[in-house]
Amino acid sequence: MFATESTDILYARADELGLKPSKLNEYGLLEITTYSGAKQYIFHSKTALNSQLSSYLVSNKHTTRQILEQHNFPNIPYCLPKTQRDLRDFFIKHQLVVVKPTYGHGSHDVRMIDDVAQLDNLDITTIVAEKFIEGQEERYLVLNGQVIAVHQKLYDGPINSAETLRRVSLKSNTWHSERTRMAVQIAQVFRLRFAAVDFIVMSDGTFVVLEVNSAPGIAWFHTPTSGPSVDVAGMLLLAMAKEAEVANL
Repeated sequence: MFATESTDILYARADELGLKPSKLNEYGLLEITTYSGAKQYIFHSKTALNSQLSSYLVSNKHTTRQILEQHNFPNIPYCLPKTQRDLRDFFIKHQLVVVKPTYGHGSHDVRMIDDVAQLDNLDITTIVAEKFIEGQEERYLVLNGQVIAVHQKLYDGPINSAETLRRVSLKSNTWHSERTRMAVQIAQVFRLRFAAVDFIVMSDGTFVVLEVNSAPGIAWFHTPTSGPSVDVAGMLLLAMAKEAEVANL
C-alpha cells in the first residue's frame, strides 16, 4: 500500500494547488514542482523546512528534555538511567513512570510502569524514563513561527492505544494564549519551522511539555474526530514552494 494518510492528503492537495506531485516510491516519498519549476521533496511530513540537527534534537527524547530544561520551559522529571539502580531509584521516588525509547515516534513501545518488578527486563541502554503526569493532552502545530492548529488527544483506554484515540480540533478563539506563545518559542529554540508541541494540562490548570515533534502527522488536522478541519497540507506545501522559489532567485 502506498504510504500513509498524511502522504495521500499531501499528494491530493499538491495536485489541487497545481504543484504537479509525483509519487517516487511506495513508502512515502513525494516530489512537487513549484510554479517556477523548482523541485521540492517531502517524505510523509518531513521537509527541508527543518534541518537535520533540529530533527535529531527532538527525535532524541533525552536531548529534548535537556534543552527544555536549559530554557526553563515547564518540563517533566526524567531519568536517562546508567544503571538499573538509577532506574529503580527514579521509580521509587515517583511510583508511577512512563518508559519510552530514547529514539522513538508516537506512542510506539511506550510503557507505563506501576510495579518495581517491571523494571527488571528493561534494556536501560535504549530508554528514557519520565514521571507519569495525569492530565489533558493538547497539540499545538507551528508553521513558520505561528500556531496554525490546536487539538486535544482523548484516550478511552491505554495511553498507547491508537484504536481508542480521539482528536478534538479547537477553534482558534479558544486556544490557550500562554501555551500558544510557548509553542512558538519552543519551535524557535529548536530551530523548527514546522513542528508540533504537545502539552499535558493538569486539573489545576498548570501544564508541562510532553514532547516536541519535527514531522507530525497531518491527517488528524484534516479529519479530526470533531471540531474544525484545518488545511495543514495546503499551508505546508505553499510554505515549501515559497522556500524553493526564494532559493532559486
